[in-house]
Amino acid sequence: MEWIANILKAMTFCTVVNRGAQGVRLRFGKVTAVLDTGLHWCVFGVHHVYHVSILDDIKKFKQSLPTRDGKSIGIGVSIKYRVVDPVAWLFNVEDADSNITDFVSGITRCSFMERTWDEVITEIDEIEEELTTCVRGQMEEWGLHVVSVKLTDITPHRVYRMFGSSPWGGDEDDEE
Repeated sequence: MEWIANILKAMTFCTVVNRGAQGVRLRFGKVTAVLDTGLHWCVFGVHHVYHVSILDDIKKFKQSLPTRDGKSIGIGVSIKYRVVDPVAWLFNVEDADSNITDFVSGITRCSFMERTWDEVITEIDEIEEELTTCVRGQMEEWGLHVVSVKLTDITPHRVYRMFGSSPWGGDEDDEE
């Protein structure tokens, strides 16, 4: 009897787009409409609707990186964004969630490698504004509006080698 319920569920002729979301309706794989909140009719086997949250979302990650003066630091980054173009979000970038973190991580690394530890500590607001502006430009192509990029933690830390030698060579321990 469960198979009958599954068939009936698959044969629905409508979809409900909830508050805080938009739907992207495809007809035979081609985008035909962006649906707002409410009940929308669909033709079984012809239409497919993707539901996309348009509420603000926050993605957080931690990263270790060097500064220009060779200090190793750990930072926490928080990206606040919202989907403004669900079609672009779904179809302009593959695995968009992972790519947000990867893209912001790369830009953050470049920004910190250009500064010394003292500059990082004194220019936090400028760094956050620089990151937000840079990330915002790229994310528009992905259908996102970046509200802000914030640095949540900035701490110096030591780097320890587990087995006493570097895979790249050049260790002082090897000289005899």
